Amino acid sequence: MQNPVGPEPSKKLRTGPLGENLAAIYLQLQGYHILEQNYRVGHLEVDLLAKKGSTLIVVEVKLRRSSYWGKPLAHISEKKKRDLETAGLTYWKRRRGQEKAIRFDVIGIELGLGSLVLTHIDRAFSGTGRYR
Repeated sequence: MQNPVGPEPSKKLRTGPLGENLAAIYLQLQGYHILEQNYRVGHLEVDLLAKKGSTLIVVEVKLRRSSYWGKPLAHISEKKKRDLETAGLTYWKRRRGQEKAIRFDVIGIELGLGSLVLTHIDRAFSGTGRYR
């Protein structure tokens, strides 16, 4: 019997890579170059790192199969934003600042029965400016 509240943990673990792959395809179709997927810095992880022009884009991907817990974009905490900024800054420094700017985007994906809705918010939040 399926859980009416949402996916079981094993399904939830599988939605991460699915969402990231869908988001990567979408970004590539929009002219972005994917640099990394599931980039880790210690315990921190960035779903996607992309580049467009001279901008490094740090992308958080949220996928939901059910709206029971709310829209995917509503689930990004202040701590997660700080973690994304820290990991993005670390990546940027390792690349010796090849990109002139860093941007933080969020992609929300809602999967339903026979439907897929993808919402891309570029400049979803601004960092503290530690990379300037």
